[in-house]
Amino acid sequence: MAQNTPASPIRERAELEKSLRTRLASADETLKSILLEALSGLLAKAAVGEHLLSMQYLFASFSMKKYLEEFDDYHPNPAPNDPRQEKINHLRLAQLEAIRRWNARVLFVARQEMTHLAFVQNLYAILGDEPYLFRPNFPVPASAYPFGKPLNLMPFSRHALEIFRYWEKPDTVHLPDPFRLKEVPQAIRELAGEVPHPEKAEPTDPEQARYEALQYMEKLVREKDAIRPGSVAEAYRPEVKSIEQLYAYIGLFFDLLLDLRFIEGKNLDRIVNEHYGFNIEMEPIVDGKYKDYVQKVIAQIIEEGEGVGGVPPPLGSHFWVYQTLLEELNALEAQGEGLPFDPSLPVVFNPTTSTTAAHHLVPVPENGQSAEAYTVYPVTNPVAIKAMGLFNDAYNVLINMLFGFFNSYSIDQTTGIRPPHVNAFFRTSFYPFMTMVIRPLGEMLCRLPADATYVPDPAHRVPPRTAGPNFFFAVGHGPGHEQARKDATKNLQSEEDFIKRFEDMAGLADELAQDCLAYHYHMANYDQPDARDFDARFTYLAENFRRIAKNFKAYWDGNMIAPIPSKGFENFPNTFN
Repeated sequence: MAQNTPASPIRERAELEKSLRTRLASADETLKSILLEALSGLLAKAAVGEHLLSMQYLFASFSMKKYLEEFDDYHPNPAPNDPRQEKINHLRLAQLEAIRRWNARVLFVARQEMTHLAFVQNLYAILGDEPYLFRPNFPVPASAYPFGKPLNLMPFSRHALEIFRYWEKPDTVHLPDPFRLKEVPQAIRELAGEVPHPEKAEPTDPEQARYEALQYMEKLVREKDAIRPGSVAEAYRPEVKSIEQLYAYIGLFFDLLLDLRFIEGKNLDRIVNEHYGFNIEMEPIVDGKYKDYVQKVIAQIIEEGEGVGGVPPPLGSHFWVYQTLLEELNALEAQGEGLPFDPSLPVVFNPTTSTTAAHHLVPVPENGQSAEAYTVYPVTNPVAIKAMGLFNDAYNVLINMLFGFFNSYSIDQTTGIRPPHVNAFFRTSFYPFMTMVIRPLGEMLCRLPADATYVPDPAHRVPPRTAGPNFFFAVGHGPGHEQARKDATKNLQSEEDFIKRFEDMAGLADELAQDCLAYHYHMANYDQPDARDFDARFTYLAENFRRIAKNFKAYWDGNMIAPIPSKGFENFPNTFN
């Protein structure tokens, strides 16, 4: 009787794992390389996901209003007998304070996604691979993204929040399809394709996910003779339905391949265990404890993001952040007594300056075609085009520095001192580059006009459509461009290459300051000298680039040390600390 009883899923998994371990104990080098390539492909999906989500959240943050003057109905000096205007002013002030709080929380989530991207680079180090920092240009259709839904650069709004909440939801929570909302432009909705939306929550069963990962591994073992090297990630792509499930696969692969010594764990020095302002709280990894580290990394990623491990999800999780923001937005709108409330500027979805079809995964409008029916919006304003070019130069050189940092990282565990070139990447990319270049430039772009026909109108504080950053890689996205995509993210060849890029960007920022004056572009059409105006901010940005170039050279040459001012090194006796 017992022989006819179906085996339990746990028993089936255990038997499959035992069988695989036995077969893999005598694996040849070809099979080892196939399994390592498969794990690298899983890590690439994780890296792409964390990277895209971070950029999506940053774009929404940059699009949010910052100044009272950006509300058309705000007037700083209402007449004494105009109580209605005073009421509007008070309401806009309260709304702006709420927007500032929301902005801080969205930025917090974006920074944690960057932390998760850094964790994935650490897993690449354990695997023995280079960092992986490429991701497709926006928008990303559902067919190209691992989890069957599209990603767009979109301004902060109710439907954006509902989409963000969807991305961060744990598998135990069911939500309606946010990509079908009527507020979402039709062309954007079509990016979702025909993938059916789940009718109910489909929680990830860790045992089942592990079993499916084992089945995927077993398929690779069974078909190894038919697999062409370099084709595993695409030709043998597993059906991963959620972020939780993806990391379950990654955990299983590391677990087995470390046990079998397919992964030797020779890159202990490349594991970054610094917080660099991104809330990393991992204990230092020690030799022989790679499996523990991998599991802790995975647990932290899904706990901070999806709130896995709590019912309801923990209050600090990304899911709960967006759930709370939705509730606060609803409450604030209810207090508006019928006044329209838009917390964001009129930033276009998926702005671009390239109509080269090979640079996109979606069709782009050709000359003379209306942009309304497309999922990308070609920016035509010459000042905005130049500013977007500057932003993308800065973004690309930031990626180059991050590649150099993660690829050659090491640190003296006694003193907290890094090698000079590693220190140069660290001390330039995280701060000040992210905070004094990427963020302010992204915010300025969201206030510049998107269209060449725009003429400043004192009756309206902001243009009817504004541009925005697009985090653009000018490389082909189709077959045959794989090496170009990898090369686009690698660090530059020399110190002089970086310094020249910084100085060129400084010159471009100077030009933009003059362009804004020539076109009479002012922040919120506030036509008086102001430190926040476009010309002043671009001039300040140029000064930042020149100072960054000087500091980068000093770090690279070892003339500034500046060890890590964080856990374990707080008392290091150095004047830079």
